[in-house]
Amino acid sequence: DDDDYWIDYAFEEWYELAKEVEGKIQSVLIARGEQPASNCGGHYILIPFMARHGFRDGSGWWIPLEDS
Repeated sequence: DDDDYWIDYAFEEWYELAKEVEGKIQSVLIARGEQPASNCGGHYILIPFMARHGFRDGSGWWIPLEDS
């Protein structure tokens, strides 16, 4: 609905949070000497980090890895 400002507000809030978290993860990677590749998008930079912490890429959502 074009008149529903709540959707725009919620998206902007989510986007700001996502960028903040992405920046923090990138800082951790850099501090560990794992310089992220500059030629790939932010989401792809996060995949190895998230996998180490028990999550996989679920087409835009981070899904917990199942216990083996």
